[in-house]
Amino acid sequence: MPHATASVRRAAPADADAITRVHIATWRTAYRGIVPDAFLDTIPFDEWVARRRDSLTDPERHTFVAERDGEIVGLASSGPSRDAAGAFAGELYAIYVLRDHARAGVGRALFDATCEAMIAAGRPSLHLWVLHDNPSREFYVRLAGVGGESRNIEIGGASLREDSFRWPDLANRPDRPRRDVGAPKPFAFYDKRQYPTLDVASGYAAWAPSYDEIDDRLDVDLLEASALLRHEVSGSRVVDLGCGTGRIGAWLATHGAREIVGVDLTAQMLARATARRVYSTTTCANVTATGLDAGAFDGAISSLVVDHVEDLAAFFREAARLVRPLGWLAVVDFHPFFLMMGIPTHFPHGDAGGQLAVENHVHALRDFFAMAAANGWEPREFDERFVTDEWARAMPGYAKFVGRPVAHAWVYRRASGTQ
Repeated sequence: MPHATASVRRAAPADADAITRVHIATWRTAYRGIVPDAFLDTIPFDEWVARRRDSLTDPERHTFVAERDGEIVGLASSGPSRDAAGAFAGELYAIYVLRDHARAGVGRALFDATCEAMIAAGRPSLHLWVLHDNPSREFYVRLAGVGGESRNIEIGGASLREDSFRWPDLANRPDRPRRDVGAPKPFAFYDKRQYPTLDVASGYAAWAPSYDEIDDRLDVDLLEASALLRHEVSGSRVVDLGCGTGRIGAWLATHGAREIVGVDLTAQMLARATARRVYSTTTCANVTATGLDAGAFDGAISSLVVDHVEDLAAFFREAARLVRPLGWLAVVDFHPFFLMMGIPTHFPHGDAGGQLAVENHVHALRDFFAMAAANGWEPREFDERFVTDEWARAMPGYAKFVGRPVAHAWVYRRASGTQ
């Protein structure tokens, strides 16, 4: 008689006993002949169920169960990676299905639920460890897991080899057809101002003489709001990507950066940055290809820059190349919502009240997760700057934007061993 379709739900503390029975039963069937029989036959139920109860009350962990006809037949447990220096934000600790219910889509349903929970928790990547001789390891291959390193562990007095499988981008798993959830259009689709638009180099060359008039509420307020960032900056050697006239370099110096190197695309902006005397050196280069030495910096910062960068992944990749393992990256940029209201990066030009715009690219917020993670960056902090009543009183032109987000900020940690 065919099985009824399994349903997947989050586990509750009351499920601890049933989950543990499934856990032990699957170990005894899957690992017989791999793990010593003496260990499998004497698994202490009370100890395992106590650990399970603890995990079910841990808000950082996600446990799902699969049920058929009211009986728990499978489980999946996941949470933060236990490899503190690893490149993957999440870890699948366990996924087991009773043998009589295997090869019926139960494991995949549990894995899908786990991936969705990980993404929702801000953990866009996942890894796991599986015994090398586990007969079910091909399951992870079918799920498009990428094989990684191996290690030895001890179970029941036996030294056993474990292999890792990895999913660096859970939102775009190749084993699942991606649903079209849409993406931002080119900025021209949203542009309501229709100002004459310059490329980035020409635009900032023209803007350089007046750029320091930019409002600190757009970016510096977000930097000041981050105690985490202020801690990271102190004593760090920092590369300021898209340093402009040195506004952010001055902020870094005020907060104790040990050394600051500036990178910008325009000589006119760099001349003004150099005049501030906060940079040890400056380089005229694209932020996606700086030519600076790899791993030379403790951290990197970029403010109001990446909305001018078409290839966001290239930006994160270059930042990862420049920053040492476990270093940091801070990014502040115009909020995509603000750009989608049709307001370009622009500045006054000429005596007749004219305005010039600089070429913009609209990036979805999700890309600041996915593209960062794919290039070895773990998000640690996210914030948004909204237009406030106080801001509108000081600058009446902002009154129509009160309550709307104008900028967003991220602080990332670079994973160990990424390039």
